[in-house]
Amino acid sequence: MFRRNQVLRTLSAPESRDRLEAVVADPRFAARGAMVREVCKIFKFVNARGRLQISTCVTALTNLADRGWIDLPAPTNKYAAGASPHLLPTAVPMPDNLPDAVRDGQDMAIHLVIAWCLMVLTLLGWTMPDLDLEVFFTE
Repeated sequence: MFRRNQVLRTLSAPESRDRLEAVVADPRFAARGAMVREVCKIFKFVNARGRLQISTCVTALTNLADRGWIDLPAPTNKYAAGASPHLLPTAVPMPDNLPDAVRDGQDMAIHLVIAWCLMVLTLLGWTMPDLDLEVFFTE
């Protein structure tokens, strides 16, 4: 099992550069994923469970590419390529008909919630004693 800095150290060693450059130049590995898996297999970068250390290897290869030592294939997924979230072309307009104060709109919400609760309870077959609903609507 290799640690992240050990993978980078191994790949940047002079004796590893020829093998690494051969894999990067191989047209069979035009996609990054296939190339990274091959590099992990060649250098035996596996974890304690015997699985390839793909994430660690990608980080090390990206680091080497940033240094200009190798040329990685272009990423195939749009998020790795630096795509940004979709933004609206214009600003969202302010809503109309807002109350001047928050308290002005609160009663309306309370009425709707209580009406919905009463409807659901009635549909469920619940019977309720006579309630004085005015208690809920007074300040």
